Amino acid sequence: EIRGMLQPDARDDDLQVRQQVQRQLAQALFKLSVEFRKEETRFLNKMEAQKGLAAGSSIGLVEEEGGGSSAFADPGFTETQLMKVAQAETLVEERDEEIRKVVETIVELAQIMKDLSVLVVEQGTMLDRIDTNIGQTAMKVEQGVAELVRAEKTQRSGRAMMCIIFLIVMIVVMLIVAIVRHV
Repeated sequence: EIRGMLQPDARDDDLQVRQQVQRQLAQALFKLSVEFRKEETRFLNKMEAQKGLAAGSSIGLVEEEGGGSSAFADPGFTETQLMKVAQAETLVEERDEEIRKVVETIVELAQIMKDLSVLVVEQGTMLDRIDTNIGQTAMKVEQGVAELVRAEKTQRSGRAMMCIIFLIVMIVVMLIVAIVRHV
């Protein structure tokens, strides 16, 4: 009777706990995704701003002097061109650093996802253990109730009381017999 009363509620509670855990994990994942998107957008905006300075081949390594093919006549670089090469190298290094940061962020996100999946598995295991413990407790409560019912029946039965009365009567009879023999 007790177990029948506990089981539907236990299943509902178990379902509610699981749904609550799923909601919390989904919220955490959503927050991480939003944070990742913000960082990605910031990075892409920064890259676009840098592209505005160095878009296409406009870094000016080959300057046209008066037009035509005279730019290819001098194989050496001018001081302006060397300065622009240094700027381009600096921009490349900055972009490389930003890409490294994005990669680190992605690696961290992957680690967070792994940790999250481990937590989900652990919490599922804990919920299973809780469910098992509740079932075992319900069974032991039923056994306890049965034992109490048996004890109550034994206590109410007149056998124990009859034995006590019989022993008292026997003690009284023995005392009377002892007194009569001494007198």
